[in-house]
This record gives sequence, structure tokens and C-alpha cells, in this order.
Amino acid sequence: MRWQVVKKLPSEQFKPLVGVKLKTFTLMVSEAKRIAAIEAKKTKGKKRGPKQRINWYDKVLMLLMYYREYRTFSHIGITYNISEA
Repeated sequence: MRWQVVKKLPSEQFKPLVGVKLKTFTLMVSEAKRIAAIEAKKTKGKKRGPKQRINWYDKVLMLLMYYREYRTFSHIGITYNISEA
């Protein structure tokens, strides 16, 4: 399930599905962005690799799916149309 679908859910359904409250989820996303910005400043030179196709909300949602449901990487990859690596 992607963020575009999950964000429309009422709070009574959001927490049982995702595992955390919406406020906690948004804090997790902002913290992940902050840490990524710090790490990006540490690396110098041109960024390597393909451009990211998944936003931070979906990344955190994937993480929570993995921990909460013990989904395999291949299953998550199929859901988000990315490789399992």
C-alpha cells in the first residue's frame, strides 16, 4: 500500500495499519529527511546512481511494513515497482 492511499485513511484506521500514529509517522519522515541531508553534506562530488523514484513517505512506510508484517524484499519491491535489492 502506498502513501497516496494510506494518507487518506482516518486516524482510527491509520494506526492499526501502519503501526504508529500519523503524527509519529510524519516525525519519522522529517527525521529521515534530516539525517539524509546531513549525510549528503558529508559526501562530496557528483551524486552517483539513479535518481530516487520513491518519496520519503513511501520509504518510511516500506520500513514499517517490513518490520510490522515481516514482508519479503521481493514482495515490497513488487508493491512499489522497484527491485528487491
